[in-house]
Amino acid sequence: VILLVQDLSPASLHRLMRAGADDFLPVPIPEGAISDALDRMRERDDDRAAPAQARSRDGAILAVYGVSGGVGATAFAVNLAWEIAQESRKSNLRVLVLDLDFQYGSVSTYLDLTRGDAVYELLTSVERLDGAGRRGARAPFTRRMDVLTAPADALPLNIVDPDGMGRILDLARATHDVVIVDMPRTLTEWTETVLQQCQTWYALMEMDLRSAQNMLRFLRTLKAEDLPLEKVEYVLNRAPGFSDFGARGRVKKMAESLGIEYAVSLPDGGKVVAQACDHGAPLAEYAGSNPLRKEVRKVAKACLEQLEKAKAASA
Repeated sequence: VILLVQDLSPASLHRLMRAGADDFLPVPIPEGAISDALDRMRERDDDRAAPAQARSRDGAILAVYGVSGGVGATAFAVNLAWEIAQESRKSNLRVLVLDLDFQYGSVSTYLDLTRGDAVYELLTSVERLDGAGRRGARAPFTRRMDVLTAPADALPLNIVDPDGMGRILDLARATHDVVIVDMPRTLTEWTETVLQQCQTWYALMEMDLRSAQNMLRFLRTLKAEDLPLEKVEYVLNRAPGFSDFGARGRVKKMAESLGIEYAVSLPDGGKVVAQACDHGAPLAEYAGSNPLRKEVRKVAKACLEQLEKAKAASA
């Protein structure tokens, strides 16, 4: 049963999903959404027939955090998820994007998705979260990529406690191979939960004093709480070009003053990056030859290689 939903209250949608509906789609129906919903239902039928140990995917969590507003963390998260989904077509990995900025998250804008009312229902009843509620809240973007958008209205970040966030992450890992988490800039009581469960925490910054000061505060907080700093990978967005020796010297000096090393340096993709976000399309679809897209693709390939090594080591 697939519900076609228009002007339906969250409570009514919740009752319908509880009554046995398999999925729901907004009206007007996005292109390809029905076929994607049917594919997901077929996969769920296959999962039900499989052994319990085969159903759990035990996915990896990759968190993306911007130390300052406007450093491009959400754009990086969205495009990283897209590139991982495309690179893993042969291995048939499933990717999920979680927008955990419950107030002003923009993942739905960058992917041209509707913010569903079911997200609010999920966040307010995490302790009763089941498979039907989770499936009803997430929005399909492609056959291999799902998105849990931010709610339609701004909600307090403490609407979910650490135990509830842990349950959300556990369910996400059980149903997807890679979970990309777009974190809010504000540190919350469940930030530690995400940091403890993630495999990698990408901390994005720019080459300006504001980012440097915020990164210093962030590092002090992690050290004071004895949190795993080794999971943090530092990403410099809008990094200077190879020929700009003066700027590259400033980048090196900033890293030394912070006591960090940049794992990734993302080039400035120009105005086309903002245009792609406004059009709700990944860079690969909007401007495939953009230098930023090429660098994000390299990061996606490196992530998949690390995941394969980790699985081989644990096998």
